[in-house]
Amino acid sequence: MSNPIEFSDYCTSTLVAAANNFQTTLLIGPVTDSLPVMSGVDSYFYLTIVDAPSYNIDLNPPAQREIVKVTAYVANATGYSLTVVRGITTDAQVWSVGSYAEIRPCAQALYDLKDAGGGTGAPIDATYVTMSLNGTLTNERVLTAGTNVSIVDGGANSTVTINSTGTMVQAQYVTLALDSGLTSERVLTAGTGITLTDNGANSTVVIAATGGGGSTSQAQEFTTPGANTFDVPAGVTLVWATLSGGGGGGAARTGATAGGGGGGAGEARESVPLSCTGGGTLSITVGAAGAGTSGAAAGGNGGTSSVSNGTTTYYALGGYGASASSGTSGAGGGFGGGGAVGSANNGNLGVIESPDAMGGAAGGAGGTSGITNGGAGGGCAGRLTGGAGGASDGSQAGGGGGASSVFAIGGAGGAGGGNGVAGTYGSGGGGAGGKAVAANGAAGGAGFVMIEWIG
Repeated sequence: MSNPIEFSDYCTSTLVAAANNFQTTLLIGPVTDSLPVMSGVDSYFYLTIVDAPSYNIDLNPPAQREIVKVTAYVANATGYSLTVVRGITTDAQVWSVGSYAEIRPCAQALYDLKDAGGGTGAPIDATYVTMSLNGTLTNERVLTAGTNVSIVDGGANSTVTINSTGTMVQAQYVTLALDSGLTSERVLTAGTGITLTDNGANSTVVIAATGGGGSTSQAQEFTTPGANTFDVPAGVTLVWATLSGGGGGGAARTGATAGGGGGGAGEARESVPLSCTGGGTLSITVGAAGAGTSGAAAGGNGGTSSVSNGTTTYYALGGYGASASSGTSGAGGGFGGGGAVGSANNGNLGVIESPDAMGGAAGGAGGTSGITNGGAGGGCAGRLTGGAGGASDGSQAGGGGGASSVFAIGGAGGAGGGNGVAGTYGSGGGGAGGKAVAANGAAGGAGFVMIEWIG
């Protein structure tokens, strides 16, 4: 068994150039005997470096010493240039010119021989594959040809060749082009949104997605009231629509001592599926906000939002504006509701109409008699209260709060003599506080439509 470590007897020299502790090239002068012959590409030998004063008086141990591993050397004008590995058994040292370099036996060399099985006994702990039984190898396995396999031994220092002798017709193969010799092959072909790049023999085949991964969730929101158009991306055949009708507007002061009512919330529908054609369009309508009012007038009704593929249309109805009657809240959006007349009652909750639809809630009633706070607007599932009613100041009643939608809280009612607060995203606007001629009911929130798809 060969071993890459090399040795030489009586070989001594000195450093002809100083060396720091991280150099991997050392320069030595002529040697007293030949350096070891490097018999293989992995050959090496160990060199012991000792400071000159210790070497000259044979100080044991030397004051300074280091063992380096020499992996290559070349002759030069002053001696030899050695390529070394530092820090073998001690930290790398800084060396001056004249330090001695000598090939000596060392523990590391003996460990290398031991670990490589360089003794005279058989290396019994290793596992061997042989061509025939060898009595000295206790853990060997004999390489034997099985079915449809042949083994050709090229002899010592040559090769062992393993050949297939059968025709493998039952296997299934993925190829880049048809091969008549493969009876069960499949040709790898790029489908929609995929590219194949063949980088040639002994290289790679790269499969890349060209359609953004093919599974990215995307969305587009429409908030501008009126007619809109959604352009369906290529390859998309199903979208999900979420829509809300516009919220109703709040009423203004409707009597000398009464506050205006809050507007009702718009109906909401969430994630309803709608079929479509890639490259086609969907018709979108965004419901407008119900207007707020000044003077003894009702708040405006919120507009209806819708989405249609030409065959199926989904609607979300707008909320009702607040009544002009003294002390009356706005009626509920969607399928109704309504606050009490002539009292500061809270608005009614919206109702679940189907798994994907929530009816609008009613706005709160305005305060009465100049001393009553306005009622809070109605809420809905997940948002149980609407906008807060406005507070009375003792002589002027508060306005009713706007109803909440699934998506936003209604606007607050005006405090005694103050304006209401507008709603957002389909919720109702707040009513005005009573008695102040200049106070206004606030507008509701506009509706919206959001389209989601995978593409």
